[in-house]
Amino acid sequence: MAYLTPLFGPFVTALLLALFLTPPVRALACRVGVMDRPSPRKLHARPVPLLGGVALYVAIGGAAAFFAPPAPGLTGLVAGATLLLLAGLWDDTRGLRPGAKLLAQGAAALLALAGGVSISFLPHPLLNWGVTALWL
Repeated sequence: MAYLTPLFGPFVTALLLALFLTPPVRALACRVGVMDRPSPRKLHARPVPLLGGVALYVAIGGAAAFFAPPAPGLTGLVAGATLLLLAGLWDDTRGLRPGAKLLAQGAAALLALAGGVSISFLPHPLLNWGVTALWL
């Protein structure tokens, strides 16, 4: 259990930032009309504000900036997360086809891999990269 202790600070910081940032981002989404509208294919009966990824990106990024030491792969991970944020913003505001979403997710995983993020428990680097890409 002691191995989880160093993760407590970053987790609580990200949680508190997300709780603090979500209401203003939600209000912004309502004000500018970035809403998921009800339809026969959806479960909700009232419009639901979008843009929640912005609050999470800032919360996790803020906690990581404060707690994470410089590490190999951090630049690639941030680049991939930023690409996913941009794809999510595009999807929330204009709509993104499923194939384009999958392409963005694959590109984000490749950015992280190119930056040095990779598992290393398998005997061959290609297997490690493949499992890492699927995991990301």
